[in-house]
Amino acid sequence: MIDQPARHTDVTHEFDDGRGADPVSPASRRAVAGRGWFGVGALGALSFGLVHFYWAVGGRLGLPAEVGPISDRTWFLVYDLVAGLAFVGFAGGAGVLAAGRGSGRLQVWLVRDAAWGGVLALVRGGLGLVQDVFLIDEIGVGALYDVVFTAGGLIFVWSAYLLWSARRP
Repeated sequence: MIDQPARHTDVTHEFDDGRGADPVSPASRRAVAGRGWFGVGALGALSFGLVHFYWAVGGRLGLPAEVGPISDRTWFLVYDLVAGLAFVGFAGGAGVLAAGRGSGRLQVWLVRDAAWGGVLALVRGGLGLVQDVFLIDEIGVGALYDVVFTAGGLIFVWSAYLLWSARRP
């Protein structure tokens, strides 16, 4: 039998939490910054999730005037409920990372999820901004949502990078 190198199995403290032997190390500073930005991202995702729930129950604030009532748009009701749940779940995951809670494996999974979610938000927001600038004659409230998606994507990708780069070897 060939001897395999020992695998690192204790991932309880996968990420540097800034309270280790060297709290001013670059990794510790990146971890603290990443957790802070995940806190900002959690608040933003929670806010956006609550807005989708508001629209799902018939709220009109923030919707273009030409959009009909929710009772006429069953697909939009389903979309708002799914998007609201997704954003609230995303906020919960970001909150776990911001607080430094959860096992190491959970944190690794959440950081990867946040990075991919951030990339998707960047693509969605970036394509929306291109459409707003080049294809639409009048910039409306939809452009604000595209900016929010782009900013949120940047926050989640940056937070994930900071926390991932602070991983312990």
